[in-house]
Amino acid sequence: MNTPWRSGDGPRHTLLLHGFLGTGRNLRGLARRWAKADPSRSIWTFDLPAHGQAPTPVGPPTLDSLAQAVLEALPREASAGPLCWVGHSLGGRLSLQVAAAQPERVAEIALLDIGPGPIRDPGGAAQVIDALLAAPPWAPDRPSMAAALEAAGAPARLVPWLMMQAVPAARARPPGAPEGIGWQMDRPWLEQLFTHQRAADLWPIVEAGAPLRGLIYGGASPFVDSETVARLEAAGVATQALEGAGHDLHADAPEALVEALRALLSPGP
Repeated sequence: MNTPWRSGDGPRHTLLLHGFLGTGRNLRGLARRWAKADPSRSIWTFDLPAHGQAPTPVGPPTLDSLAQAVLEALPREASAGPLCWVGHSLGGRLSLQVAAAQPERVAEIALLDIGPGPIRDPGGAAQVIDALLAAPPWAPDRPSMAAALEAAGAPARLVPWLMMQAVPAARARPPGAPEGIGWQMDRPWLEQLFTHQRAADLWPIVEAGAPLRGLIYGGASPFVDSETVARLEAAGVATQALEGAGHDLHADAPEALVEALRALLSPGP
């Protein structure tokens, strides 16, 4: 895990975890907005293992290996007691895995646009993974890499987001070629993680009493269906749809998301 980024200096330490193929930078705007609205919190964002600048964990690409890597690399200020875990997509599923592995580290959990059950890939993530794997490890410049991604089948709307993971790189360049750019993520490892985590059934963790306070999801997102909402509510978990928002709640409805989080999670002192 790379160096965590902190917003706010309150005593209530909160981890804000990004989704698959994202980075901690994706959630910094949300962290700033939330910390301003709730001064009792310190909100930490960072790159999850094998994402962004964070190293790939040793061992198999599983939710458990990610959970262990995150727990081992928590900032000292946030490692003394149970934390509030708020996770978008993969980050939410990772939070549930931590609750199963080390429940003493988890005070409460909020899921952002993801459910505990196996994922049917309504957002086309498999197509994105295939495009990433087909893209070259090195390109002479950013436009060339972006064109290679589109040619490999990556949706044009996602190419700028994926290109956030392309950085100056000398290791993969052909002999004699200029430095160019390459991928900072471990693409094969992430492909295996994707296969594992989308098949994982985390309902037993929820229904065994994990401190899952609620699910906040996009009313226009394909990632949360009515069956998931009904099953969560039957388990005593609150749910709230943000109308008009898609999967990326933090980008589509940031103000509404902050208000929903403040209403959902335990109030400050």
